[in-house]
Amino acid sequence: MKLVDPWARGYFMVPFQLCDMVGVTAATVFARIAKHCEEDGACFASKIHLAEELGVHRNTVTRHVNTLIELGYVEEIGCHDSSSIYRVLTWGDHRSSGKAKADYTDYQEYLKSPEWDVRRKKAYAMAGYRCQLCNKKGQLHAHHRTYERLGHEKDTDIIVLCSRCHATFHKKI
Repeated sequence: MKLVDPWARGYFMVPFQLCDMVGVTAATVFARIAKHCEEDGACFASKIHLAEELGVHRNTVTRHVNTLIELGYVEEIGCHDSSSIYRVLTWGDHRSSGKAKADYTDYQEYLKSPEWDVRRKKAYAMAGYRCQLCNKKGQLHAHHRTYERLGHEKDTDIIVLCSRCHATFHKKI
């Protein structure tokens, strides 16, 4: 991914995996941060300024920026005039580095993989960081509804459960 367009056409590539993982609004926040980047990838635009440009509430920008940081697409590198400074991580810097998804046959191996870490975090974000059964916050688990597409899950293949609901599901209470 290049942040500086050598032909000065005014655009850059947003990783397609990002749209799949976090949705269009978060990808738009990512694109807006990247639009304000210096050549080194640093963005000095405040969340308030980004929210005004996007026509959304500042809390929406904050939520999506936090998700982008959690997934490794953006990092917070400092503060300037009480506003955070972000750096967009280029494709080579990004922890998944665009590699094709591996095919997993060992479930425990998959649970330790970076692919599962990203998938699990996406499920938490999509569930609003709450249990999808009792709506509680707290220690959450991403539970597979099916193992058919292990490593290539659809959003509906995973449900987010709190510890209690997850244990109940597995009849451990």
